Amino acid sequence: MAMSSLSSASSSPVAVVPVSVQYWMRSADGLSPNDYARDAVNLSWMLTTHLVGLISSSEITLADIVPDRVMVFVEHPQTQQQHQHNGSLAIREVRFQCATMIHNGGLGAGAVGGGGVGPLSSSLPSQRSSPSLISPRAACAALGNIMLELFSKGRSNAPGSSPSGGAPPKSSARHNMCGQHQSSPSSLHHAPACTAPQRRKMPEQPMGGSISAMVDDLLLDVGMPSSVRRFVCDLLDAIDEPCPSSALLSLDEALWDLTQMRNDPDLFLFDGTCPRRALERTGLFSHHGIGGGAGAGQGAKGGIATAAEDDDSSCADGGTLFGREKELDLLVRCQRKVASHVQRTHRTESNDPTATTNFGAGGGGGGDGSSGGLTFSGNDIDFHCEMAFISGYAGSGKSSLVRSLVRKCARERWFILSCKFETQVVPIKSIAKGFDDFFGAWADNAALDNSNKNNNKNNNNNNNNDNNSVVADPAMAESFRQVCRCLSSTIDDEGLSQLVEVVPNLAKVFPRVAKGGHALGSSCCDSQGASSYIKVGSANRRRLHLFHVMFKSICSAGRPVLIAHEDIHWARSMEGLKDFILSYADITCATARDARCHGLMIVGTYRSNEIGNNEGIVNTMQDITRSGAATITRVACEELCHMDVSKLIAGKLCLPVRYARELAGLVLSKTRGNPFFVLQFLKSIIQNRMLEYSLEHRRWRWDIDVIDMQMISDGVAELLSTRFNLLPLPLMQTAMVASCFGSQIDDSIIDLLNEDRALLPFDMQGALRMAIKEGIMEKAGPIYQFTHDLIQQTIYESILSSDQKQLHKSIGMILLKSAAYHKQAHYLLAVKHINKYSKHAILSQDERSQYAEINVTAAKFSIAESSFEQARLYVDVGMKLLGPQHWENQYVLSLKLYEMSASISCINGDTGNMSMSLNEIIANVKSFEDSLTSSILLAKLLAASSKFGEAMRNCLSVLSILGEEIPQDVTLQMVWDELSVIQTTLANISVEKVKLLPPMTDNSKLNAMKFLSMLCCYSIIAKPLLLPILSCRMVRLTIEHGFCDDSIVGLVTTGYGLFSFTDEARLGYRIGKVGEELIQESPNRHALRSRLVHELDGTLKAFVEPVHSLNATFHDIYNSALMSGDIDCAMLSSVGYCVGLLHTGKSLAFLATSVTACIKQSIKYQQNTTLFLGMSVFLACMQLTGSSTSEVDVKSYEELNEIGTRTDNMQLLHQNLINTMSCHFWKRDYMKVVQLLALHKPPEHKRTLVVVRVFFEGIASLNLARQTHQQDLRKKGELSLEKVLKWADLSTWNFENMALLLQAELEYLNGDLEAARAAYEASIMSARDHKYLHYEALAHELYGIFCLENRMTGEGMKQLHYSFDKYTQWGAMEKVKELQIFMGIVDPSYLRRELQIQI
Repeated sequence: MAMSSLSSASSSPVAVVPVSVQYWMRSADGLSPNDYARDAVNLSWMLTTHLVGLISSSEITLADIVPDRVMVFVEHPQTQQQHQHNGSLAIREVRFQCATMIHNGGLGAGAVGGGGVGPLSSSLPSQRSSPSLISPRAACAALGNIMLELFSKGRSNAPGSSPSGGAPPKSSARHNMCGQHQSSPSSLHHAPACTAPQRRKMPEQPMGGSISAMVDDLLLDVGMPSSVRRFVCDLLDAIDEPCPSSALLSLDEALWDLTQMRNDPDLFLFDGTCPRRALERTGLFSHHGIGGGAGAGQGAKGGIATAAEDDDSSCADGGTLFGREKELDLLVRCQRKVASHVQRTHRTESNDPTATTNFGAGGGGGGDGSSGGLTFSGNDIDFHCEMAFISGYAGSGKSSLVRSLVRKCARERWFILSCKFETQVVPIKSIAKGFDDFFGAWADNAALDNSNKNNNKNNNNNNNNDNNSVVADPAMAESFRQVCRCLSSTIDDEGLSQLVEVVPNLAKVFPRVAKGGHALGSSCCDSQGASSYIKVGSANRRRLHLFHVMFKSICSAGRPVLIAHEDIHWARSMEGLKDFILSYADITCATARDARCHGLMIVGTYRSNEIGNNEGIVNTMQDITRSGAATITRVACEELCHMDVSKLIAGKLCLPVRYARELAGLVLSKTRGNPFFVLQFLKSIIQNRMLEYSLEHRRWRWDIDVIDMQMISDGVAELLSTRFNLLPLPLMQTAMVASCFGSQIDDSIIDLLNEDRALLPFDMQGALRMAIKEGIMEKAGPIYQFTHDLIQQTIYESILSSDQKQLHKSIGMILLKSAAYHKQAHYLLAVKHINKYSKHAILSQDERSQYAEINVTAAKFSIAESSFEQARLYVDVGMKLLGPQHWENQYVLSLKLYEMSASISCINGDTGNMSMSLNEIIANVKSFEDSLTSSILLAKLLAASSKFGEAMRNCLSVLSILGEEIPQDVTLQMVWDELSVIQTTLANISVEKVKLLPPMTDNSKLNAMKFLSMLCCYSIIAKPLLLPILSCRMVRLTIEHGFCDDSIVGLVTTGYGLFSFTDEARLGYRIGKVGEELIQESPNRHALRSRLVHELDGTLKAFVEPVHSLNATFHDIYNSALMSGDIDCAMLSSVGYCVGLLHTGKSLAFLATSVTACIKQSIKYQQNTTLFLGMSVFLACMQLTGSSTSEVDVKSYEELNEIGTRTDNMQLLHQNLINTMSCHFWKRDYMKVVQLLALHKPPEHKRTLVVVRVFFEGIASLNLARQTHQQDLRKKGELSLEKVLKWADLSTWNFENMALLLQAELEYLNGDLEAARAAYEASIMSARDHKYLHYEALAHELYGIFCLENRMTGEGMKQLHYSFDKYTQWGAMEKVKELQIFMGIVDPSYLRRELQIQI
C-alpha cells in the first residue's frame, strides 16, 4: 500500500512524530524475527523509494545516506498504546534528513525531539557543498550500510549510526564489521560521480574469509531469513572489485526486491522448508500461471470476479505479466477512458459533481476520456467506445492480457461479455456462448444474493465453496435484475423462447419460458416446402436482432460494458464477425438513449502468423475505422527480452532478478522469448531434475552447463511432445481423445465414451484428474479444458494421421449410437467426428449414402437451433458425399440436399448459391410435386432482385398447374364483382367462426395458399388491381379446405380490398381486426404481423383508430419485423412512423431526427425503397422548418420522381406528389395545389395519404372559388367535404377537425358568416382536443383571415397570433416567417413592434 505524505499525516487525528531509526528498532525489539523482518522490509521499501526520488532530483549527498540521517514518522507512542500494546511503532512516513533540507528550513533536526521520544542526531556540519551526482554502486553500498544496521537490529555499528540505546557493543569486530573510514565521509567523493568506499581488510577474519559471510552470520544470528541476508550482502557487494554477478548495482533493482518481499512475504521474504511447497509456489504445475504469460489466472466468467481472481497472491508471481507492462498499459488506458466517461456522465445525470462510481476511472493513462475513441454526444446520447486488437504468435500472452483486463473490469463492476473462437465451432455459436456464460453466471449470482437476503446472512465474499465462489455484490445483482426486466419488457414469451434456443441459460432467468419455441427457418425445409413469409436473408437479420435485444438489455443498467473476443483468427467467416463487432458499437449508439449505456470497450486477440495483410481481420479493422464505429488501438505482443525473461523466472522461482539472469539468457535462446514456451521449458527442466529446490540454500539451484547440454536450441516444438510422451499411458491416451474435441470437452461426453469401456479400456475420468494435476488440463464446472491451445494442438498433431481418422470414426459412432437416448447436441457432435473421418477416408457407396443422410439430419437440427452457418457446413459435406451419378442413383437424397442448400441460402441471403442450387434442381427434378419448394424459392430470389414481374409470372404458372387459374388482365369491374360476392360471405365473420374451421391438410391447396400469399405481396407493388382477386381466392380455399397461417393473409388482404375499392370500410376494418386477433395466436405472429403492416396498420387501422396511437404500434411492428428477420418490413414500419409524424403535427425537430435515423438505416441495410421514401419525408420537413443543414445526402423531388418512374414505384411517386402539394399548400399557393393535382388523377383505390390530398385540395378549391367564383372549384370543395364527412363517420378523432374546417370554408363561400364562424371555432376546438397541432394552427390562421376580410381586425389579429404560436410550437419556422410578414402588412404597427423587438 502507498504511504500517506507527511502533510496528509499531519491532518490525521492520530499524532505523528519523527523518530530515529535506532529508536524504531528498540520499539520493535519484542517482535518475533518474522514480524520484525516484515516490518523492517516495509520501512526499507519506503526509505528506498524516498531515496530514489532524492537522487533523481539531486537533493541528497552520499554523506547523507547513513542510518543517523533517517527519520521515521510514526504514530505517537502514547496514542498508539491506546490500541496497540505490543509491536513496533506504526510507520506513516520515512525520510532522509538532508543538509539541503535543513539549510532551506525544511523538516530536519528542528522537527525532532521532546516527549521522551529518542532524538535524531543533531551534530550536523555547519557547511555543506552542493549535492554531487552519486554513482549507482555507491548509492547501493551506502543503502547496504543502512540495511545492515536495520536488519541486524543495530548490531553492525555501521558508519553514521549511533549506539543502539547506549548499550555497549558485544564485539568490536561485529560492530565494525564493514571496516569503513567513519571519520571522513567526504573522502568518498571524486569527480564526476561519487563512488563507494573501499572495504578495509579485517585484521582477523572468521572462518570462510569473506565479509559477506560475516554479514550473513550476523543477520542469521538475529533470525533474518535468507532473502534478507542475501539482499544486504548483495548491496554491500556493489563496491567489490571485481564485482560479483549477484551484486546489486542499482537502486531500482533493490526496490524491485523489496517490493516483492513486501507484497508477497510468504513467497519472497520467508524461507521455504518444503520442496513440494516450493514447487507449488511456482504455479507451473497448476492452473495458475498457465497460459501465454506468467501468473495470469483464469478470466472472470461472465464478468463476475471470484475470490481467487481478486486475490493476486494466489498466483505464484502475484499475477504480474512480465514483459507485457506496456501492452497492458495501452489496454488500461482505453479502459480508463471509457470508465472516466461513464463516471462523468453519471455525475451529470445525477446533477452531483461529487458523485462517485467504481468503474475504474483512476488517474493516468488518458483517464479523462477526452481523447481517443469515439464519443457520441447529443441531447439524449452521450456514449464513448474504444476498441483494441491484440496480435502476436501463439503463446505470446494475448489471452493473459485479456484475462488481466477482464479481472480488472470485473473488480470495478463492469458488465463483461467474453467468448473464445475455436476451429471446430462456427463463430455465431462462440458469440452466443458468450451471452450464455453471462446470463448463466449472473443468474446464479442473483440467486445467491437473494438467498443470502432471505436467510439474513452477511456474505463476506470469502466462501471457497465452488457453488458460492461468485462474489454476491448486491449492487451488481440489482443491475442484473434491471437487465432481466429490460429483456422481459422488450420482447414477448415467443421471443424469449427463441432466445433460449440460442442462449440456454436464459431459462434460469425466465423459467416460465420453455425451450423449443418456433425457430425461424425451420419451416423452410419441412415436408410441405418452403414458407411463404420467410424472406431472403431473414435469418441473419433475425439473429442480429436477437443479439441486439440481449446487448441492449445488458446495457440497460447503465454500467460500462467490456466485450472480449479471443482468437478471432479462427472465425473464418470474418464478414459475419465484422457485422457483429460493428453492430455492438452501432447498436449501443442507436439504443444509448433508452439503454443508458454510456461506455463500451471491445477487445479482440488474433495470431499474427495466421493472417496475411489482405485477410479478414485486417480488412475488418480498416472497415471499422472507416465506418467511424470506433477508434482502434492495436497492441502487438512481441518476444520477451532478456530482462523480461529474467523477471518471469525470478517471479516463478521467488528469486531476485539478478540470480535468474544467467538462466534467463539460456532460456531466451531456447524459447525465442515466447512466454508460453518459457514456462514449458521451466517445467521440462524441473521434471528432468535439472532445476531443483535446495533446502540447504533455501532457494532453487541449477547447473547451467547441464541444462545447456541437455536441450537443443530449436527444440521448442519438441519440448511439448517430449514432455507428453513421458506421461503415463492412460493419461496420454485420454488427452489424445480430448484433443479430438478441440480446446474443451464436456463431462457428459466423457461419461458416454466411458460406457462399457467402448473406446478405452480404463476410466477416462481418472486420467483427466491426473491431467489436471500435471497442468495439462483444468476443469470449470462440467467442462474440461486444455490450459493452452498449443497443448491441445501438440497432442492432436502427435496422433498419426491414420489413427486420427479411426479415432474420430470411433468417437462419432459411439456418440451417434447414444444420441437416441441423450441430447440432440450429441448427434451433432457425432456427425462432426464422422465428417472428419470421411473427409480423407476411402468410403464405399453405402457409407457415402449413410453419412450423407446423417448430415441431412444434422442440418435439420441446426436449422431448428437457428444455427444456419453450421447447417450450411453439413449440407456441403452431404453434397460432397454424393456419387457422380447421384441424380439417377440417389435422387431423393440429392433433392433433399439441394433443396436444403437453396433454403439455407435463402434465409442467409446468399443469392449466388441459392441460384446455383435452384438451377440444379430445375434441371434434374422428375415431377411437378418435387419442384414446388424450388419454385417458391425461385420466386423469392426474383423478388429479392426486384424482378417482381418475373416472380409473379412464376407463381401464376405454378398456380395454374395446381388448378388455380388466376386472370392476368384484371379490370376495376372484375374487382368490384369479386368483392361483392365475398362481402356477403364475410358479412358475419368472427374469430370464433374462423377457429371452427378444420386445419387445411390437402398439400396441393396448402401449396396454392403459399403461392397466392406471395402473389399478394408482389401485386401491392406491381399490380394492385390483382390483389382483391388473389385474396378472395384465398378466402374461398380456406372456407372449402380448411385453415392455415396463409389464410390470415387472405383475410386481412380481403379486408384491405373492401376498404380500398368499395365503400364497405367498416366491414373491411372488422375483417382486418379478426385477422389481427388470429395473428396474435399464431406461432408465426412476428412474421405475419410484419408481413401485413401495410394492409392492416398502414391502411385499415389508420382510417378508424386514432392515428396517434399507431405511432407506438409502428414501433412494435418494427420489433416484430426484426424478430422475424424481415428487414424490408422493419424499414417500411420505420418510414411509416415518420410519415405519421409529419401528418399528425408532431414536432418537426423530432421528425428530422427520426427520419435521418431512418435514412441512415436504409443506407446501411441497402433498402432503396425506404431510402427514397425517407428522403421525400425529409424534404417536406426541411421545407417547413427552413433548415438547410443535413447529416445525410438527400435527392431532390425531381430526382426522386425520375427514380419512381424508372422503377414503377407508384408509392414513391404518390408520396412525392403529396409532399410537393403540401409545400405549396402551407405557403398558401392554392393555385399551384389545384393545378398540380389536376395533372395527377386520384388512384383507383384508397391510399392512406389520400386523406391529405382530399383535405388540402378541398381547402385550396374553396378559397379559390371564393376569389374566382368558379363552379368547378366549388364542386371540388364540396366533393372533398363529402368524402371527409364519410371518414369522420369512421373516426371522429382523426377527421372531425378536417370536416369542420372544410364546412367553415364552404359556409364562408356561401355567405353564411355566423355558421362559418361557429365552424371555425369548432374546428379549432376539435383539433386541440384530438392533438392535431398543425391543423389547430391552420384553423386559427384561416379563422383569422376570415375575421380580417370581414372587418373584425382585432379578432383576426388575435387568431393570427394564436396561429403564430402554434406554428412555432410545431417547428414550421418558414411558415412562421411568412405569417409574420402577412401580419405586418395587415397591421403596420405590428410590423414596427416586431422590428423594434428584433433590433
